[in-house]
Amino acid sequence: MIQKRQGGDIKKPRVLIVHNKYQLQGGESTVVNNENFLLQKNGHEVQVELVSNHLIDTIKSKVTTGINASYSDFGYRWMIEKIEKFGPDIVHVLNFFPLLSPSIFHACKIKNIPSVFTLHNFRLFCSNGVCFKKNKPCEACLFTSAYGAIFSSCYRESKLATFAVARMIEENRKQWPDLVDHFITLNEFSKEKFQLFGIPHDKMTVKSNFVPNTYFNQIMSFRPKSKNKKTATFLGRLSDEKGIIFLLEMWKKKSPDLMLQVIGDGPLYSKVKTYESSKIKVYGKLDGHIAKDELFNSNFLIVPSLWYEMFPMVIAEGFSLGTPVVATKIGGIPEIVIDEYNGLLFEQGDENSLFDKVDLLSKNFEYNSKLSAGARKTFDEKYNEEINYEKLLTIYTKILSKEENVSKNNSKSNIWNSL
Repeated sequence: MIQKRQGGDIKKPRVLIVHNKYQLQGGESTVVNNENFLLQKNGHEVQVELVSNHLIDTIKSKVTTGINASYSDFGYRWMIEKIEKFGPDIVHVLNFFPLLSPSIFHACKIKNIPSVFTLHNFRLFCSNGVCFKKNKPCEACLFTSAYGAIFSSCYRESKLATFAVARMIEENRKQWPDLVDHFITLNEFSKEKFQLFGIPHDKMTVKSNFVPNTYFNQIMSFRPKSKNKKTATFLGRLSDEKGIIFLLEMWKKKSPDLMLQVIGDGPLYSKVKTYESSKIKVYGKLDGHIAKDELFNSNFLIVPSLWYEMFPMVIAEGFSLGTPVVATKIGGIPEIVIDEYNGLLFEQGDENSLFDKVDLLSKNFEYNSKLSAGARKTFDEKYNEEINYEKLLTIYTKILSKEENVSKNNSKSNIWNSL
């Protein structure tokens, strides 16, 4: 029988969710909201604590953040305060970088509260977090010192900023296996990379992202799709690693027989906007419900990523709406998009390969419908909230069970030592 901690019912552990928000919100913030919703819906006491990179708005704050990226006294005190006020059974961290730093895990150790860390990117060994350099995957810092990234200005195209991140990586590289109680990876591909980095296999569990079973998603998924509308959709961050320019260049050169609509924001927005034409519509960021409606009405979603994607939330969202996915065969994507079942895969950076998949789905509505059915079935079987909650609770229970056993052994040891 697992004992209670901090007065909470261990069968419904009290969870403190911690997240360092980026200035441009993306999939990680959606995951924070989804995890919070999921746990509260299932009867857990949950507190979400956030810090935002919007605080880094002056030269002084940027310098201070860089200096403290390896170990932040602020992050340590902040974490201690949150634990003491809420009294969680477990702390679940979605992102610590850059304001909170790895020091928050030291705080968890001092307060004897087990921690779970979801690995949304490769920041533990890669300065830019996405293993991406010069428009192709890069694993150099997985096996060598991260200080080598300084010469390439991998983080924010700045040698000084890259030095700060590389320092954080190297000063914490060897302590992660002991510092965090358990890691969540989003696919087997990334789990293998982190194992090469030094995280023990048994301290990691693969748990994908998910989409809540909302009324909107369920109704939209079972509404017949239009045979008349011919559109493909890109929905996501407009940045180099997402492959948006590669996609636009292919569309511009080969002019597939359907409209490409681009939804999202990011550092490349101005450049993306210059590609607008009779075959390309750039919307920018849309309200969530409007974006979902556009995604549902599309023939398919395109995910042309050039980096080792972890688990793009947009794929799960597309599946929930019965929208098949055309995606790059890279990283963890082939674990999600099953070729010719719920979508189609193309070779990374290959315009002809991408065009062939797009052309096939734009001209064959019956085949598109078959993949649509596979997409919805995949969602029902893998990415709904019930399955995700079961996996998450299993992880929490495993960690808390281990904590109880350690506590019992320590108690026995103290008894013998007192004799």
